[in-house]
Amino acid sequence: MKSLAAVVIIYAVVAVNKALCRPSDAPKCRAYLLSEYALQSMLMLGVIVALNYTIAQLNLETNYERWNSFETPLTYMKLDQFQRFRFIFLGYLLMPTFLLIINLVVITPPGSWRYAWVNTLLGEATTLIVVASIGLIARPIDSNMYSRVSNNCSCMQRT
Repeated sequence: MKSLAAVVIIYAVVAVNKALCRPSDAPKCRAYLLSEYALQSMLMLGVIVALNYTIAQLNLETNYERWNSFETPLTYMKLDQFQRFRFIFLGYLLMPTFLLIINLVVITPPGSWRYAWVNTLLGEATTLIVVASIGLIARPIDSNMYSRVSNNCSCMQRT
């Protein structure tokens, strides 16, 4: 936990210094930009490793639990949420590359600036989609939903 706090503090210091850069300090600003990207990459790698570890542990838990245990449906629910969050996080990581390709090839070919606003719109729209998807995944869910499946509840069967 201390190392995470240290990385966040270092990131905040670098981001503030980058924001205060003047055009006359171009080499120093590039160094701040590079260090900000390096810190972002470290944080993203930490998130990926933590997600994969959590998903592996939940998979292991579901393999060794009996289905009629009270905890098993909750474990499946957590596993499903973490897998969906990993998929959205992957989309978040690939989003800038995808938007850059669309921007260069489709929206604003070299020498054209007429539709540059579309690039901003796509960036904001994809960010909204990512945030809405995370909200949809993290919403409160009835914890008895998976328990009903294990109890063969007639309310879950098709008629």
